Amino acid sequence: MSLTGYLQVYITALCCIAIGAQAPCDRPERTAEEELQGTWDKDSYNHGTIASYICRPGYSRLGAIKKQCDNGKWIYLARGLCKKKSCGHPGDIPNGSFELDGENEFVFGVIVTYSCDSGYHMVSKVTTRTCTANGWSNFLPNCEAKNCPPVELTEGVEIVSSYDDEYTVGKVIRFQCKNPKFKLNGVAEIFCTSEGDWNAPPPECEEIKCSAPVLPNGRINARKETYYLDDKLLYVCNGNYKKERSIDPVCTKNGWAPEPTCNEITCTADYVPNGSVKNKKIMYRLGDTIELECKYGFVLDKPDEPRICTLNGWSLPLTCVDKICDRPFIQNGRLYSEMNFPSRRNTELWYICNDNFDPLDKIYYSWSRRYYGKSICTENGWDPKPKCFALCWDSSARVDYADIYHTKRRYMEGERVKFQCYGDRRTEDGRNGGDIECLPNHKFSEARCLKSCMIESVSHGRYIPNKKMFEHGESLVYECDEGYRSTKNTRFDSATCPWTSPPRCVETTCHIEELNEEYKAGDVVQFACSRGYELVGQEVSQCYYYGWSPELPTCRDDYSGQVNRYRLITKKQVDLSVCAPAPKPPRSQDSEIGNITYHNDSTVEIRCASQYRALGSKSIKCENGKWQSPPQCIGKSCDQPPDIENAVVSGLKQQYKHGESAKYTCQAGYTISEDVQAKCVEGKWRNVPKCLSTSCESAPEISNAVLLNKKNNYNSGDRAFFRCNTGYVFNMGQNSAICKNSQWKELPECRREGQSCGPPPVVQFGDTLQTREPNNKHGTKMTYKCPEYYILEGNTEVVCRNGKWDDPPICIEPCTASETDMKANNIRFKWIRDKKLYSQHNEWIGFICLEDYEISDEKLLRIQCNRSVLPYPKCTKIGSCLLTLTVMDEHNIFVNGSTEIKDGKTVEFLCKEGWISKEEMRQRCNNKKIKYPTCSRAVPCEISSEELSQYNLEIKSSDNPTKTLYAHMDQIPVMCKPGFRSLNKKPLKAECSNGTVIFPQCTPGRNCTSPDKIANGIIEEQDVKSFSSGSSLKVECKEGFAPVGLPFITCDDSGWINVPKCAKQCQVSLPELETNNLQLESANDLDGIYTHSSKLNVQCKPGYSSKQKALTGICRNGKFTYPQCSLGGTCKISINDLGENKIELLRPNDTNKEYPHGTQFQFKCKASYVLPPQKQPNAVCNNGNVNYPRCYSIERCRISQEQLDENGLELTSKDEDSVFFEDGEPIQFKCKTGFTISTGTVGLCTEKQITYPRCTEA
Repeated sequence: MSLTGYLQVYITALCCIAIGAQAPCDRPERTAEEELQGTWDKDSYNHGTIASYICRPGYSRLGAIKKQCDNGKWIYLARGLCKKKSCGHPGDIPNGSFELDGENEFVFGVIVTYSCDSGYHMVSKVTTRTCTANGWSNFLPNCEAKNCPPVELTEGVEIVSSYDDEYTVGKVIRFQCKNPKFKLNGVAEIFCTSEGDWNAPPPECEEIKCSAPVLPNGRINARKETYYLDDKLLYVCNGNYKKERSIDPVCTKNGWAPEPTCNEITCTADYVPNGSVKNKKIMYRLGDTIELECKYGFVLDKPDEPRICTLNGWSLPLTCVDKICDRPFIQNGRLYSEMNFPSRRNTELWYICNDNFDPLDKIYYSWSRRYYGKSICTENGWDPKPKCFALCWDSSARVDYADIYHTKRRYMEGERVKFQCYGDRRTEDGRNGGDIECLPNHKFSEARCLKSCMIESVSHGRYIPNKKMFEHGESLVYECDEGYRSTKNTRFDSATCPWTSPPRCVETTCHIEELNEEYKAGDVVQFACSRGYELVGQEVSQCYYYGWSPELPTCRDDYSGQVNRYRLITKKQVDLSVCAPAPKPPRSQDSEIGNITYHNDSTVEIRCASQYRALGSKSIKCENGKWQSPPQCIGKSCDQPPDIENAVVSGLKQQYKHGESAKYTCQAGYTISEDVQAKCVEGKWRNVPKCLSTSCESAPEISNAVLLNKKNNYNSGDRAFFRCNTGYVFNMGQNSAICKNSQWKELPECRREGQSCGPPPVVQFGDTLQTREPNNKHGTKMTYKCPEYYILEGNTEVVCRNGKWDDPPICIEPCTASETDMKANNIRFKWIRDKKLYSQHNEWIGFICLEDYEISDEKLLRIQCNRSVLPYPKCTKIGSCLLTLTVMDEHNIFVNGSTEIKDGKTVEFLCKEGWISKEEMRQRCNNKKIKYPTCSRAVPCEISSEELSQYNLEIKSSDNPTKTLYAHMDQIPVMCKPGFRSLNKKPLKAECSNGTVIFPQCTPGRNCTSPDKIANGIIEEQDVKSFSSGSSLKVECKEGFAPVGLPFITCDDSGWINVPKCAKQCQVSLPELETNNLQLESANDLDGIYTHSSKLNVQCKPGYSSKQKALTGICRNGKFTYPQCSLGGTCKISINDLGENKIELLRPNDTNKEYPHGTQFQFKCKASYVLPPQKQPNAVCNNGNVNYPRCYSIERCRISQEQLDENGLELTSKDEDSVFFEDGEPIQFKCKTGFTISTGTVGLCTEKQITYPRCTEA
């Protein structure tokens, strides 16, 4: 056999061996969904055998399912699926439902369970259906309605609702008693429940009875244990309590109706028309009073009577009404004509003032040749307030060393006249001029022109404020350089203009008198003793501005024990790395604890004793064996508070700490001017009050009356009594006025007896029953009436009494409720369907809320008409929150916008000004409930100079330079100290935030290079070329020149500021004065040297005049500029003019001579003649005219204003002196407007009496 044949046999044998080695499989498995096709009853099957599967009943096959035996394991050849068959919907049943059990599809094997709805029960035994291979098993079950059993009634009970024989679920049966005197005991109706049972047993009937109630705060009259239907309960309440309803309770089937209750008598104050309640309470008890505050323009009716909580509510209405104006007291004047008081708004009042007095807003009428005052009644009283102001004449305005600049001949009280001080003189407040005021005593206030203080520099020191001139009373603070001290032995000191001693710094030296040795400040000396002596004390001491520290040692004799300093030996400091013990300046605390060695760079903080503060740096350093100069401790406490007139200090102490207050109490008859107490602030008293008098200086002037008890002063509460002149009587018998807190009240009025009245007063909305006449006799009566719905308040009948009508009544308007107003408040009438309703004053009106709206208290829906005002209640959406103003006020909060917040909505609360909150201010309304956040008063801030210095700041100039306290959120304008800068370009402001001040920061400015040269000036030389910000250099002007401004330049953040100019000085030139017809006011000014802008006082030469009132020359760049005077008109004294005016010259003068402009003449009255009040016996030649004064005889007549008014007359003369007339001189009158001539218009002066003509009303 060939090789190929052997190989084929060999390969065939190997294959047969390999095939025979595959393992058989067990019987194939069955699953819940699949079963084998055919018969498979053997225990094993050969490799390669294939098994086919079919789906079990209830399942359907998707694809073939085959497995093959593969070496002992069955593996899928085809893997289809057996899926559960669907049975479809199982079917719904009436009045029931089903639930799937464990599945979510209607497939083979699923079970559904049926149940009945509420009110139905299952009548089928089988309640489930199953999805089988053939569909759903069983039939659909049935549900039938449940019924309740018939009702068994007890005796006396009957059913009132219709019913049938079946009582299905939800059916209701209502019961009542057959006898009306009985009531049900149990429920009045029952219903059939879903369980087929009645919800409650049927009721029984029992006789209606009421037991005697327990009545706190009250007692029952004719008490019975048992009351029957319609029986009344009679009861009364204890004091301070009242019945809730006025009707008696009746026994009903529901008990007592109304419920017998005794409620505490209280009053509420939820709404005040045109006003508010001060210190409001939630409830006011019987007898409590309430304090109201009216809005601007409104006032309380009967404000002096208290409003008391009574049994029937408030004793007076809580209403603010329009202000009315009372009869004014016009000091130094009177009413032009009588009128009714009190007056309503927009009423005009006319008045006239006495001689030498004028009204504020004066109106001149040519027909009367005089000024009148006019006021109008406004919501704030008479505007302007009727007042007669004193007049001052120009001749009484004087200020020493000053020019007066007059603008007119006479001035009204309160008006001011300007003045200019001479030369370098200044007023007490440091100005070179000012003004003086016309005072009520017809004189001007006083003013003085004083010398000011000048300072160039403080040698070896610096001062603030950095300026050259200081006004009278102004102070500066200066600091001496290291090694120098003030004359008071301190590094810091102050001085006030005028200087008692000029501010100066002297070199600090320390003496050892026993050794006759002297040392400079900062010197450190070491001590030893001669042989045989022992050193007592510290062996090293340093010289400071206040002396040696520590105290100089002494030497003690070893033999005798005596001590002295004569044996001291001094030597220079050896060890420069160690300092002497720390210094202890006066009024400081000990800073050392035990023996401490201080090396270079050691620091010590100097602490001042209590009541003192450090001026200068508290921290000092040891450098090169020497201590830096320590600070100065100055006092912070205050001595006793200043004395003020008519006051005492409660609990007076000798000394007060910083921040302590002193309480002043005024003596009787005086009241305090400030509500705050005086306070000690850094050694000075602030807010010192005054005690103001409550008395009245003089009694009021009452027309046609004489004062009976004249006094210089009337205390508050005192009365001034009067007597009417003959032919006059008091109105209503009132004969006195009362002084109340410096004002006269209840002024009496004298009327001409039997005088007739004008037309009766007009009443708004009202009318009279009688015919109105323009003139009415004394005793005439008028009856008033008001329209329908209006209420008449006051006397129905008024009478004309001695020329004046009684006060008329008023017609109080009704209230008008409109649909628009009600809709806005979500309400409507309770009983009335009209769209508009008129209600009388004090009438009650009931409302109800619209649908879907509610109100917190039903009582609020009943309101009262108050003088045409209806305080509508407001209903809110159900569930809404209505914010209460009272509660918000108690929490110091408010809201912008509506106070009605809908359910679920939020509102943003705001704190009142000056208050802050740490709570959440946004709150949500949740079912009528809302949380009110609380705000607390913010803490004010106090700024000290130390804090400002810490941040390199200073306060900008303000109206109140002494102010240190600031309110929360206040912004305080500040600026960087000289030499410092801020990167913020906006104006710097510190802000107060609840007691803490937030300061901006200033940092040192950039250095400056050498300054530029100044024309005609020299800047002091320095060795350095760089200058720190804030440093200054002195400027000196060349001879003949003077600086314009301070002689210093200051480096400020890389630039030089306050650079002065050197301007040429001026000298007086007599030829220049002559050219301008001028002469010096003071000959001492001739040799003076004047700097740029200086003023020189000059005046016109005799015979010359100028339209300018103040003549000054001004120095401008080395030369004076002058005003010019021109030749004035000359005057002659006329003998005829002297005779006509009954005067003669005081000194003999040539009456034929011409006198230059400006000449002054002095006159005197001829014998038996006098000058009128307020006139001066002098005159001045004014450009050719002389305004002569006029004198009158002693037997002269004087015009009476009362007689003019009584006769309807006015003067025709415009001359102010025409109130005086000579004996036998005729007087020209004319009738007032509205009057006609009756007996002519010419009067006559005869023996001091004037015959007046008469004019009658047209």
